[in-house]
Amino acid sequence: MSNFAHIHLHTDFSCLDGYGTVEEYAQKASENDIRYLCVTDHGMGAAYPRMIEECAKHDNLTPVFGSEVYVNNHHHLAANFRNLSDEEKFLTRRNFHLILIAKTNKGYENLVKLISEGWINGFYYKPRVSWETIKEHSEGLYCATACLGSEISQLALQDRISEAEDLARQYKEVFQDRYFIEVQMIKMEEQDKVNKDLIRIAAKLDIPIVVTNDVHYCEQGDSYNQTIELLLNSKGTINNRSGLEFHTDQLWYKTPQEMDELWEMNYQNNIPEAEYKEAKANTIRICESCDVEIDTSPKFPKIENSADTMLEICISEMKRRGLYDKKVYRDRFLKEYGIICEKGYPDYFICVKKIVDYSKSQGYSVGPGRGSGAGSLICYLLDITGLDPIKHDLLFERFLSPSRGGKFVQLQFNDSSEIK
Repeated sequence: MSNFAHIHLHTDFSCLDGYGTVEEYAQKASENDIRYLCVTDHGMGAAYPRMIEECAKHDNLTPVFGSEVYVNNHHHLAANFRNLSDEEKFLTRRNFHLILIAKTNKGYENLVKLISEGWINGFYYKPRVSWETIKEHSEGLYCATACLGSEISQLALQDRISEAEDLARQYKEVFQDRYFIEVQMIKMEEQDKVNKDLIRIAAKLDIPIVVTNDVHYCEQGDSYNQTIELLLNSKGTINNRSGLEFHTDQLWYKTPQEMDELWEMNYQNNIPEAEYKEAKANTIRICESCDVEIDTSPKFPKIENSADTMLEICISEMKRRGLYDKKVYRDRFLKEYGIICEKGYPDYFICVKKIVDYSKSQGYSVGPGRGSGAGSLICYLLDITGLDPIKHDLLFERFLSPSRGGKFVQLQFNDSSEIK
């Protein structure tokens, strides 16, 4: 078992910033006996479903859910940006990075709330959240100081150590033993300077430290491709590198052995051995204590008597449209109805009907079809789609097949037009 786990990692969901994919990281983690895949994409959690799926393919891999959020305490000024002073405009656009990782189910809920808040109410160039909002939703979350883009690192870089200490105290007061000082081994002069200051602050305030690699790509050879992404992101070019760049090629997914070799070759004087070993161990302690269970099964609203409602609407519509007397339509309806009921989908169909009906009543365009759902006669009779699948020779099996689990129940009409 590895004695280290990456807890600061970006996938290609960190748009035009991260180059590595969830699939690549999961494979490499499994091969190197790193038991945890912790993703901390910038301001989002879009990679989570893919993380769950990929980790399930590897017996020894557990997903850990995080995000590197953008912190900005002046995001409320964005609405009046044109009327702001130059100083206020600068404060509005300036964001600091912060790592948040879900320890519990409540922490996961809070993480999702913070991510959503950033995109819905705090978006201005980046999805931003305020410190006050973070404090309000801090329960169940680990917090780490992140990279050079963090506020505490920027203060240390400017030799404003007392202010950096005050900020660390604020975070420790909120997150308590769930707050960590982050040091990085990425061969950047500024980061190396900050590391020493951060280690001193951590010792003075009794804050544990973690070591990270700020992973943005899977292999070292991917560094050039990630640079291209960053230049695209910041309107730079290869010939005119005026855009954002990381002036290091060290941001690949290092194995634990590569991390140790890097420390031995370059960081023994920058990060003392005792602190380095403790920082590595803390990455495992964080991941081991994360206990988040996410139910990925489909969730449909419970609608009372949905099967009977669907039956009544469809029979009424077949009669109204002059289709009821045609055996091919009755047989097709019975076939679809049996499959839908057996698989427990009547609630889903009625729910979608309500959504489509409302959209139409409000003048929203919904289109005549629903992908493979256009092969469903019941979708047509419920007015979810506008295509007659029998007239256009569309198959229901492409949409929902009886062979995909469950039993198929054969139904039929009796003489009084009742289903049995």
